[in-house]
Amino acid sequence: MLDPVRTNLRIAILCETFAPDMGYINTELPKFLAREGAEVHVVALDIPPYHKAADWAGQPPAFVAAQALPAGTNVLIEGFHVHILEHGTLGRYRYAKALRRCLGTIRPEVVYSLGAIGFLPLQAALNLPRFKYKLFTGNHTSAEAFPLAREPRSAARGARLAAFATRWLPGRLVSLCTEHCYCRTAGCAEIAREFFGVQQHKLKVVPLGVDTEYFFPVSSESERAQRHALRAELGCAPDAIVCVNTGRMIASKELQLLVDAIARLRAEGLDMRGLFIGDGPERARLAASKHCVVLPFMPWKQLARYYRAADIAVWPAGESISMFDATSCGLPLVVSDRIDAHLQGNGLTFRAQDSEALAHALRSLADPIIRARMGAAGSQQLRAGSSWEQAARIRMRDFQAALATRAGR
Repeated sequence: MLDPVRTNLRIAILCETFAPDMGYINTELPKFLAREGAEVHVVALDIPPYHKAADWAGQPPAFVAAQALPAGTNVLIEGFHVHILEHGTLGRYRYAKALRRCLGTIRPEVVYSLGAIGFLPLQAALNLPRFKYKLFTGNHTSAEAFPLAREPRSAARGARLAAFATRWLPGRLVSLCTEHCYCRTAGCAEIAREFFGVQQHKLKVVPLGVDTEYFFPVSSESERAQRHALRAELGCAPDAIVCVNTGRMIASKELQLLVDAIARLRAEGLDMRGLFIGDGPERARLAASKHCVVLPFMPWKQLARYYRAADIAVWPAGESISMFDATSCGLPLVVSDRIDAHLQGNGLTFRAQDSEALAHALRSLADPIIRARMGAAGSQQLRAGSSWEQAARIRMRDFQAALATRAGR
């Protein structure tokens, strides 16, 4: 158990986007740092999440577009301050036009850029001599989301050279000014080292957290009643096996694999159902299946009750913080073998891009006793070792240690 930390540190967290209704590290970590006694300021740009996604052709769903707060916004949310700055563009890259002025107003002792590469960490590094804060960065990009890492070196020399010039070199410049780079997995740390220029000794693996105030398993009669009522509302029988997936409905997520696997298992006599929550170009295709329910994006806190109403969480491709939220609600996890999930008795992997292999994994979880055992294991593991509270405390200790070194203590 980590000892409590209380400090009035002033921390500025830099991130390209801030989406108040789409919980992730840029909404959750600041909340728990503030609960540790820090004065926390999130500095973000006036652009929506997924702004680089080509799948929506510049027209994201209304829910996503509405997440972009206008430049000049200064609000207090869950104990931390949010500052939205106007963005500028250089080529394909965004930067904060008034970051120096904002940092001059906040006067942070610690600046934490959630990315290790890009203009924001580079701007933070360039402003460090002026404001003399301690700089920290992070990397959440895994090999599954970074195709170059999976290419043979001999077949990707040109791409690697381009990555060296545009990612590794600027990333190394930032790393030279950095105390630690936090990576959610060892795989992300390897990407940061090899492709983003982060020095090996500055890498630190700290898992993402789960907000256990919202994401917890069914444990009371009232929660069981809510589960049954929601399943009835969704048109799912009490004994149906509901497979849930949330997030962007795009081709690279390979959600059709789950639809095909469900159809295969239903043909065998299993009452298997799909529940998809989100939006994207694949939504109409998913909704065409009479055995699947498709719901739109919703505020992240509302997802918990749908996870508790489901039986299995399935991510055929791509990674998401939602995987861990679902696991925390007591669901066994089924994921592609390309995902860096490190399952420990709480789920199954299947061969990527193989609907028959996915069907086999789901068939293995047809027994409710097996699902309950795996679901309980996953929920206990996350609640014991991957809460946002713990993630915040680890960082607070590092922040304090860095400042103590500067002070000569």
